[in-house]
Amino acid sequence: MKKTVTFIILLLLVTNLFSQPILMSDSLLTGRSFNLFSLNNVNISNITITGENVLWDLSSTTATLAGTAEFLDMADTPYESEYPEANFAMKFT
Repeated sequence: MKKTVTFIILLLLVTNLFSQPILMSDSLLTGRSFNLFSLNNVNISNITITGENVLWDLSSTTATLAGTAEFLDMADTPYESEYPEANFAMKFT
C-alpha cells in the first residue's frame, strides 16, 4: 500500500513538472513594457544548421535597442470599437 501511494505521488509530481503554464488575458498586466533588441552581425554565424548538438556561436553579435513594447488596456486605445473582442493592445515605439 505504501509503495502504491508513493508511486501515485511521484506520478503526479512528474506530471506537474512537464506541464506548461496557461496564459490567460488577465495574466497580461497592462501598463507593463519591455525593451526590444535587434541583433547585428548575425550572418557571421551559420544559423541554417539544424539538428541535435548544434551550437550557434552568436558571441560576435551586438544587441541594439530597437524600441519598446507596452501592454495597453484596449479601452485606452482609439481602436476599441474596431476590435470589440480584444482584451489588450500592444504599443510599439
